[in-house]
Amino acid sequence: MCLAMCFAERTTETKRARRRIAFAAFAITTTLPAIAMAQVPKEMQGDWSSAPPRCEQVDGEADLLTVNKSSLSFYEIGCEKLSTPTSEPAGIKRFEAMCFKGGSPETKGWVELSRGNGDAIYVKLIGFPWTAPSVETFHRCTRPK
Repeated sequence: MCLAMCFAERTTETKRARRRIAFAAFAITTTLPAIAMAQVPKEMQGDWSSAPPRCEQVDGEADLLTVNKSSLSFYEIGCEKLSTPTSEPAGIKRFEAMCFKGGSPETKGWVELSRGNGDAIYVKLIGFPWTAPSVETFHRCTRPK
């Protein structure tokens, strides 16, 4: 008698465990793509110039900032693997990122992006040994590069 009841209890426990595993697998597979698809807001993506109407990199005269879904670059600086942004006061979007300058190795730090009046975007790099955390201003390119 105990054999039949013990078997029934184990079967019930096994079914519950399988349901928990199935639910956990479902939760992970539906959550991970959302995390992997974290991206820069569309209104911040595109090409930006430090000296409009120029929309090209001209050393000493104009810098071109290119912002994609999960990366940005300007002059000798490249930042990849931008995290899901956190919203800070004044509309600032803060991303954890891996950035490099020139031939330096990638370093972990923060990138802050915010929109200004009209066509302006502000970029601030924080926590990188090769730059001070100052704000750079760029303006939306009005024509293709």
